[in-house]
Amino acid sequence: MPGRCPSFMRMERIVRIVQAARRVLERKGVAWMAWKLAIGLATVGWVALLYMPVSEWTSGRHHDLMTPLDRAIPFVPWTWWIYFPGYLFGLFVAVVAIRRDAVFYRTVLAIMIAQVLNSAIYLLLPSTYPRPLDWQGAGLTAEAIRWFWTVDPPNNTFPSSHVTMAVLAAWGLWRERNPWRWIPSATALGIILTVHTAKQHYWIDTLAGIGMALACGGAVFRLLPLRACDVRESDAGSLPMASDPSRGGSDVACVHGH
Repeated sequence: MPGRCPSFMRMERIVRIVQAARRVLERKGVAWMAWKLAIGLATVGWVALLYMPVSEWTSGRHHDLMTPLDRAIPFVPWTWWIYFPGYLFGLFVAVVAIRRDAVFYRTVLAIMIAQVLNSAIYLLLPSTYPRPLDWQGAGLTAEAIRWFWTVDPPNNTFPSSHVTMAVLAAWGLWRERNPWRWIPSATALGIILTVHTAKQHYWIDTLAGIGMALACGGAVFRLLPLRACDVRESDAGSLPMASDPSRGGSDVACVHGH
């Protein structure tokens, strides 16, 4: 609308998003949010259940995937805060923000399938990244990184499960045109970059992680296609109703999110 200042339009947009979140909670209830968080934690547990044993089984085997590009990238310690805490934040936002249960369950399924395939590759092509263990940093960041290196094994690098999960989390929100999709997208991009500056992965690991996410996400959403009403919600969070042909609603069941 002409004459409206950009600041007012941005504020109006934020208000619409907050109202959308309120309507989702009213429609689904706190139980739905708790259920999503429980499923999210279970999915992380599934990833760890596959990841950690495979790491032990392949600890004595290693393929060198180092390239000149990997060697040229410096170790930037502060970027670990994007790589790991930022990764967890992006996953949390994706779980909380996703609105349609049809999209949520398909995204979770894609992540679980991707981790099975990633683990199979870890067994067939084990690789380890040479972390800078002689680094003499001090302070909170240094302590956090050293702690992380004690709990996260340096192998199982190809493909990067961090990248795969971050990309799929963002993918789910894009599939439902969610107004919060930019946050997991930004964290996914941050992970893609910081897996290298935090010295966790080779470049080929990142490319393989992205490829795995696209392959599994594409396969799941192709084999289990969404109905039009599962993706036709506006950014304001309103639902297409069967009684409103102008909105394209044609399936009453979609009002209930199934």
